[in-house]
Amino acid sequence: MSPVNTRSKYPKRILGTLSLIGSLLLLVTACFMLPGWQSDPDLSVFWLEDFTSLNQARYFQSGNCLSLDSADGWIQLTTDSAYCASRLFFDTSTLIDEFTAEFDFRIRTGSGSGADGFTFAFVESYDYPAVGANPVAGSGKWLGIEGASGCAVEFDTYYNSESDPDFDNHVAVIRDSVTNHLLVAESPNLEDGAWHHVQVVFDMGEIWIYLDGDLVASGVVPDFAPFEGFLGFTAATGGHTSTHEIDNVRVELQAVLPSHIESSVLLLVDEDLRSELSGKLSRYIHDVESEYPDERLEVDYIAASSATSVRATIQSWYNHSDDRAHGVILVGDLPCAVWEFPWGEVCPLPLYYEDLDGGFSDTDGNGSLDYHNWGANDAPDVWLAYMPGYGTTAGQSISQYLDKLHDYYAEAGVYADRSNEALLYVSDDWATPPDACVPDVFDALASWLSVARVCGNTSTNGFENHITSGIWQVVDLWVHSSSEEHFFDNGSCSRTDIRSLSERGGILTILWGCHAGDFLESGNRSIAQAYVFGDSVGLASVAAVRSIGTEYQQYFIEAASEGTIGDAYKAWLDHAYSQTLIATRFPEDDVDRFVWDFVLFGDPFLAL
Repeated sequence: MSPVNTRSKYPKRILGTLSLIGSLLLLVTACFMLPGWQSDPDLSVFWLEDFTSLNQARYFQSGNCLSLDSADGWIQLTTDSAYCASRLFFDTSTLIDEFTAEFDFRIRTGSGSGADGFTFAFVESYDYPAVGANPVAGSGKWLGIEGASGCAVEFDTYYNSESDPDFDNHVAVIRDSVTNHLLVAESPNLEDGAWHHVQVVFDMGEIWIYLDGDLVASGVVPDFAPFEGFLGFTAATGGHTSTHEIDNVRVELQAVLPSHIESSVLLLVDEDLRSELSGKLSRYIHDVESEYPDERLEVDYIAASSATSVRATIQSWYNHSDDRAHGVILVGDLPCAVWEFPWGEVCPLPLYYEDLDGGFSDTDGNGSLDYHNWGANDAPDVWLAYMPGYGTTAGQSISQYLDKLHDYYAEAGVYADRSNEALLYVSDDWATPPDACVPDVFDALASWLSVARVCGNTSTNGFENHITSGIWQVVDLWVHSSSEEHFFDNGSCSRTDIRSLSERGGILTILWGCHAGDFLESGNRSIAQAYVFGDSVGLASVAAVRSIGTEYQQYFIEAASEGTIGDAYKAWLDHAYSQTLIATRFPEDDVDRFVWDFVLFGDPFLAL
């Protein structure tokens, strides 16, 4: 089920780096109010509590330090006494699948020295056995949750070497044990005696955690499956102590996006790659959403047997996303549609997943689409980015690629120092005038990059010398190509040569040549993929999948200077997919039987 959007309009890319890493929470499904609840006109509210009074019958309570401060209106889970441990669970079970939870908390050291923390838990049962010699859940490091079957979001304030990552204050998602951290993020000081507000949005394994309005953790809970369970809070102290207090709990039965979320992207993943990639995809989601807090990545795993089923999944998501739908990322070697031109040439059809209000048909019944109904809008509705990996070992090459991406977002390794240079390498056929070839493209690159331009007399050695001389922001290559190799004026180079470019090349590669991105003809081994899913620094490439060049690419380059390459790619498609433009540019062609068709490989969120 898609989250309800309650956003207002913010500027499109709020760039910011929240150096954190994902977590999770939970909640609910029940649509009735019970006696003793706080009244609320919204029947989607499952749990609403301000602690000015407490209906004891509605809660499971356990522990040696739990107390209600009804005068000030909060619940105290622990005092600052040693070896306190408490639980407070809402005593109505619900299906844990999607929810939005909000609450306030305060941690005070008082006369104590600070420790250990609390959790917001979703577990199969709240009456789990205590661990350790002390009541309820043993010493402070267990946070009152050890022994439960299920998950929790922990707000931990004390480092215990047996159970914690290498810092005191952190927010994490744990499963079945405080020693099993699924996701973890270092947090600001939580023991400052001030009230803090938490919002958790959970949607079938995807999680966003906000602390005082800032995203502190996001990601995907690996292999999450809905279950019937209970929601509540736990806390504990050990030899070091703090008070832990909770107030203003509100849990809704649907995932409600925070107001700043402006756009949504579907991450559609081959089901066969779930176990191999779920962890690294969670990290990727965190990296992207930390860099772009107004973006939301929605993950869906699909066992698709046909392009029709993939398109149906994308259309369903698009139709339920209101105006938030922005783009689609396909992960894995998923089925693709095939296009046939009137002269018999066939190629993959990325447009089939991009033009969602249009229609496609196979008029001669041979299994390949050959007619395009343009629909209400000429331009595609979303951009599409492919992460298909390379060859038959798609999972392995995608995994390695996600490692490169993480380094890029962390500005680590070879991505620590990024150049401001572009290589424009042009064969004789487009090298007119000499030393000033492809002026529109050169001007677009030169408006924001330092460009090294080679016009004509291209060669294998010349290209190798240039592309291995460093790390380029953009490599723009105008040479004849197939899906397997480039053909220079003197010599050629293969996709194997490109894949072996160790820590060199271009972060973004633009390929003019015919069929350079044809992943169907090449068996998922196109030369455009080799630039991305290999040993080079490459993180994205754009290419044609048919016998045509990547015309009007200056529109892509100009837009890429101002935003992400996904948005730039969409701007390019918006310009190119015009019936008027196509009819003018190719007057002999039937516009209903024409596609360009271009493809974007790699991460659409790159901003160069």
